[in-house]
Amino acid sequence: MAVKRRKFLTGLMGTAAGIAACSGQNNETTNTSGGRAAEHLIPDNKFPVFSHEEYSDRLKRARQEMMKRGIDLLYVTQPSNMCYMHGYAATWYRAASTSEWPPIGGTAIHVDHEKMIHFDYADELGLLDVTSVVEDKRFFPEDRNNRKNGPIQFLVDELSTEGWLKGSRIGMEFWSFVPSRAVSERIEAVFREAGAKDVFDGSFVIRHIRRIKSPQEISYIEQGVQLADLGIRTAEEFARPGVMECEVYGEAIRAMYAAGGEVQGIPQGFNVRGLSHGYSGRNRIKPGDVGWLDLCGVVNRYHGNLCRSMYFREPDKTTMDAFAASAEVFDIVKDVARAGTDVKTLSIALQEHFKPITSRINFYFIGGYELGIAFPPDWIGEWVFDAIGGEAPGVFEAGMVTNFESIFYFEDEQGFTRDTSNINTVVFGENETRILGPYSAEPTIIT
Repeated sequence: MAVKRRKFLTGLMGTAAGIAACSGQNNETTNTSGGRAAEHLIPDNKFPVFSHEEYSDRLKRARQEMMKRGIDLLYVTQPSNMCYMHGYAATWYRAASTSEWPPIGGTAIHVDHEKMIHFDYADELGLLDVTSVVEDKRFFPEDRNNRKNGPIQFLVDELSTEGWLKGSRIGMEFWSFVPSRAVSERIEAVFREAGAKDVFDGSFVIRHIRRIKSPQEISYIEQGVQLADLGIRTAEEFARPGVMECEVYGEAIRAMYAAGGEVQGIPQGFNVRGLSHGYSGRNRIKPGDVGWLDLCGVVNRYHGNLCRSMYFREPDKTTMDAFAASAEVFDIVKDVARAGTDVKTLSIALQEHFKPITSRINFYFIGGYELGIAFPPDWIGEWVFDAIGGEAPGVFEAGMVTNFESIFYFEDEQGFTRDTSNINTVVFGENETRILGPYSAEPTIIT
C-alpha cells in the first residue's frame, strides 16, 4: 500500500518533540495493547490544572461581568463553565438520566462576595476534592422518598440562609444542556417563590470572559493540536481499502490516548460517505473513496482541532488545484486576520482569493468558531465567524483561539462532487497570528 505523505506548507516542531517542549515532559515509551510503542507526551495528571491566582482572576472577571449585566446571583450549570471557574471535571452530569435523579448541581456566584458555593450530590465528593479549587462545597441530603424535590429545596434553603436569594436578580444558564428544561423551570419557580426579584438568562457571563485565553490555556490547546496531528498521521498509515471507518477512527484515538490525550467533546471521526457529522461506522473503504478525519486533541479539557482528507485513488488536476486553493487560505488568515482586524477585512481578502474559481465551487463553510475548554456533547465555543457567507461582523482579539475551516464543494473531472476538508486551529496573538499544526497543499493519497 503506497501512502503519499502530505507536502507541508508550514508546521510546528515534530509532534513528539513539540508536545514534550510545551509540557516540559521527557518522553517515555511503553507498549500498548496492540504491541506498538507509544510515547507518553503529556504530563501525568496534576491538579489543579491552573494556579489559584488564575482561578481567582476568573472569579473577579465573572463578578465584574455580572455587575455589567445587572446580575446579583449567577447559578452556573454548564459543565465547561463550572470547570473554567474552579476545575471541576466529571463524566456524568445527570443531563438525560432518569427523572428520579434530576440534574441540579451547580456553582453559585454572588456579585458582592469573593467566594463560590458549589452544590452537588455526595457521589461527587471525592472528584470535587481532587479537581476543584472551590472551598465551600455543599451536598444534597439523600432522601429516597423525595429525590425530585428535596435537592432543589436544599439549594434554595442554603442560598436563602446565605442571604443570596431574597431581592436578588438571578441569572441562570438557559443555554446550557444541564439542567433539563423540566428541572430548570422548577429551579426558576422555586427561586421566585423564595423572594428573588427576577430570574433571567445569564448564559453569557462566563461564555464572555472565556473568550480571551491565558498563556496556560493556549499551551494546553497547543498540546491538543499536536495530539490531533499524531492521531491523523496514525490514521493515514492505517487506512486502506477493506478497512472499516471505525477501525481507522479507533487507531487515531488509540494513538492520542497512548500519548496522554482525553475524550473529545464531539465523537467526530473518520468518514468516507460524505456524512459530515455521522459516526465512524462499519462502512469499509473502497478504492476510489475519499475520506476525511476530523479530530480534537484534548489536554485538561482544552481542545485543538484539525481535519484532513484522504484520497484512495490518484486525484485529478481539478482536485489538486482545489486543495491548493483551500490550503492557501491559511496563509491569508495568518497575514490578514491580526488582532484588532475586523472579520470583514478577512472576508474581502478571501473573496478576492476565491474569485478565479467562485463559479466552479460551492462554499460549505469558510470561517471558524471559538475553541477552548469543552465537554461532551460539544466542543464549539460561543464566538463564531463566517468569513464568506454572512455579513462577517466581529473583530479578532489578542488571546482568542478559534478553528478555521476551509471547506467547499467542487466537481472533479469525472463529474463526482468532492469537498476540501481543511481545518486548523488559529491563535491570535498581540503581534502575530499563528496556525497550529502543519497544513497541506494536497490531500493524503493512499493507493
